[in-house]
Amino acid sequence: LTYSISPNQGYAISQVYVDGIGQGALSSYTFSGISASHTILATFTMDLPSTYTIITAAGSGGSISPSGDITVNRGSDKLFSITADSGYRISNVSVDGIAKGAITSYTFYDVISNHTIVAMFTSNPTSPTSYSITASADTGGSISPNGTSSVSEGDSLTYTIVPSHGYSISEVYIDGVAQGPLSSYSFNNIVKDHTIFATFDMNLPTTYTIIASAGTGGSISPTGNIAVSHGANITFSISANSGYRISNVKVNGVNKGAINSYTFTNVIDNQSIIAEFSVFSADIQALSVSMAIESSWPRNTHPKDLVFSFKNKGPTVLNSHSYRADIYLSKNNQITVSDIKIGEYILSSINLGVNQTLTEFAEISLLNRITIPSNIAWGEYYTGLHLVPLGGSPSDANSSNNWVTGNTVMLPLEFGLDNNSSYNISTYILENMEIIHGVEIYLVVMSTQEKVGEYVLN
Repeated sequence: LTYSISPNQGYAISQVYVDGIGQGALSSYTFSGISASHTILATFTMDLPSTYTIITAAGSGGSISPSGDITVNRGSDKLFSITADSGYRISNVSVDGIAKGAITSYTFYDVISNHTIVAMFTSNPTSPTSYSITASADTGGSISPNGTSSVSEGDSLTYTIVPSHGYSISEVYIDGVAQGPLSSYSFNNIVKDHTIFATFDMNLPTTYTIIASAGTGGSISPTGNIAVSHGANITFSISANSGYRISNVKVNGVNKGAINSYTFTNVIDNQSIIAEFSVFSADIQALSVSMAIESSWPRNTHPKDLVFSFKNKGPTVLNSHSYRADIYLSKNNQITVSDIKIGEYILSSINLGVNQTLTEFAEISLLNRITIPSNIAWGEYYTGLHLVPLGGSPSDANSSNNWVTGNTVMLPLEFGLDNNSSYNISTYILENMEIIHGVEIYLVVMSTQEKVGEYVLN
């Protein structure tokens, strides 16, 4: 009995086993004089070529590289690049007869058969010579370049997409088609108008905490751990208790000064605000002073009247506090310590409520403590008052408020006769004198006498 062994296409006979014993790569085997049972088994091996051919072709207007009939080892990869000539663009690339579009390269992977690749080109239109790409981004990030960009035909343009703090890229749409959460996208060999649009997702917590606290002497509202929605605004108000003032407000550790409110805008993180306070004594301000003097001969005399006033500006009341009122005369309407102090007036155990004013009319016993100097020069003088706190009594935080300028008084000119006795020239009338000797007239200024003329009787 004869057996024929035939391999399939692509295979070759490997071995023929007769009764389990290899006989070689036989294409037939004959059992002769059969007197017992037998077995026959044929095995085969794949008989594929070790190389294959990729046939390339390029139409007019460009090239493919490598070109021609390309031999490729079985199972290897092969890359082909397609390039358009100047004035042309790639119109289509066909692989084994299947269109792949206007691609600039194509790779055959794990080659186990023959293939073809054909590149086709078309001439560029004469107009337009440029195209527009419109780029935009939704809330939560940016795209660059943004807006409408003009691009020459055949050129390329790359866009970069960046999410804002607290956001991530959600989707990038090219000509309305989603491309995924790309951080960049390039338009290559541009031959038409395009659009690119980026969207973003918020990936931060929806709320944040602002920790608000206040030191001794005041409060902040709202207070505690305050939950604030992402991107929201919130205002905090700071108030000092009676007897205290706001000394400073710290926002995230940064000093903001003695403010009474603070607004967090567009909150996108946890924050803190701390209000600090200090003890605030009453502010006392001198308001007015008025003095009247003798008109005939005021030097070395006491004022006829003295009236002055001051105000408690708060925020606390005066309770048995004491002050000294220093009285001045000055040629200048801005009274200072360099002016002529003519006396002082003591105010004891003053009780005065917030925003109340005290007006003091000096008694005779106190007026006697104030004396106009005998050597003061003639002329017009401003009266002035300096309010001095005693024994720790509060005064105005602005020391200039403790000074006040009042009315003016006139100190007349003096003259003297032979023995240098002084008289008020405004009341002494020469016409009524019984003149028995020569008269010499003097000006007496600041205790010095200056002869200004004489009159001789014949």
